[in-house]
Amino acid sequence: MSPDAGTRRVGSVALAVVAGLLCVLAVTSMWARGLVYDSDRFVDVASQTLADPQVHTYVSGELTSASLRLVDSAIEQLNLPTVAAAPLRALARAKVPAVVDATLRSESFATAWQSTARATHALLINEIEASRPSGSIQVDLLPGIVVVLEQLRLQVPQLFPTPLPAVTATTDPAQLRTDLSAALGFEVPATAGVVRVPEPRGFAAIANAVQLLDVAAFAISVVAVFLLLVGLVLRGRRTFVIGYGYAVAGWALLTWLLVNAVPGIALSAVDLGSTKPLADAAVEVGLSTLRHALLVLIVVALAVAVVVQLVTRSRPNQRTPAVPAGVTG
Repeated sequence: MSPDAGTRRVGSVALAVVAGLLCVLAVTSMWARGLVYDSDRFVDVASQTLADPQVHTYVSGELTSASLRLVDSAIEQLNLPTVAAAPLRALARAKVPAVVDATLRSESFATAWQSTARATHALLINEIEASRPSGSIQVDLLPGIVVVLEQLRLQVPQLFPTPLPAVTATTDPAQLRTDLSAALGFEVPATAGVVRVPEPRGFAAIANAVQLLDVAAFAISVVAVFLLLVGLVLRGRRTFVIGYGYAVAGWALLTWLLVNAVPGIALSAVDLGSTKPLADAAVEVGLSTLRHALLVLIVVALAVAVVVQLVTRSRPNQRTPAVPAGVTG
């Protein structure tokens, strides 16, 4: 092997390794960017968190306490005599826990949860893009509360004389609060069903990292494609593709192992208050999609590398024998 050929071989191997790393980084950064900025993906991840027992317990407690407070206010609004109000209050309060538990398993609550997730995502993006972020995010559970109250109204009709507002996956919690106040006949407190994350430390750093990721996701993808093209020209298509495939698979496997070893590392620096179960479950669901994407990338990269290698071996280079000097045909 000539020195030039050896240099080209080392260069192509280095390019394959670096391009493979950038490919995995591009996939990871695009996944993270989509999870943060794509509202539908954010809502989908939030919807899957309902299967987490800790999330179920947390949301159940919040819905129960908020619903009980609104039930008490609704009974006071009826202006019933004590002899009538007391048994109605006791009946309604006794039914709330069971109604909440049944509601959490219903399709109507799943729809309301999507409304809450979409509103939370909008607030999150506003905080990330704000020039002076407040450092506080809120989760408004009012859509789910309305679903609970409507189910309670079906069991105790005298509690709410008029039908309550309908809840859809795109319901605005702020407008819903106004509509619910009109239906109940009294002002629903602005804090009803609202859970605030108390000025999480480290949020500014995470917001800056997310903004940087928005730029890096595109830049890394461009550089990865550029290095791939350079490698194909430098070393030949088949040989470089084989090395590139193995490099991608190796880096993807290493990333998969890291993701499994240190889940939720970014949230460890953030004080999420009482909403930590929600955040932990969301991170776990999100990371599960990344693990799946990395496994698919590993399989595809290995398959491409192996197939190209087998094809290359089955078709050896056909070289024309050299003709000795002085010999004529």
